[in-house]
Amino acid sequence: MNVEDRLLQLERHVAAQDRRLIGQERQLRRYRLVLALGGLAVVVAACAGTLQGKDAIVSKDAVFNTVTARRVIVKNKTGQVIAGLYDNRSGGYLGIFNNTGQVVTELFASKNGGNWAILNRTNEDIVNAYADEDGNGVVGAYSRKGEGRTLKPGP
Repeated sequence: MNVEDRLLQLERHVAAQDRRLIGQERQLRRYRLVLALGGLAVVVAACAGTLQGKDAIVSKDAVFNTVTARRVIVKNKTGQVIAGLYDNRSGGYLGIFNNTGQVVTELFASKNGGNWAILNRTNEDIVNAYADEDGNGVVGAYSRKGEGRTLKPGP
């Protein structure tokens, strides 16, 4: 067997392996699709009120005792994000968004404790409440130019 025959044989072998790999990828996609459809069927059945168990009571509206997720994103019927619940560097973050996708209210953990903010349409804090470095509560109300009052505890 000369070099050209050996190269031709190797090319045929590689082509056969490629065909086998493509077939396995198709089969894997089918398995994923079946698994996803099965999971979707369970969710639809739960929402339709056909599943009932010891740990959850399901009726017309799905009710779950515990839901574990890394992120929760709520969208309206047009697909626009209207709320988000996820983690930040200090703990958790809850954001409420308007119809243009801009955050208008935030509730989140900070290094000093909790923080709550209401933002105007230009994304500026107009009201906030938070814990300061000493653990005291601070509440502030501001104009869109940042002018306003801050209420702090003390004499």
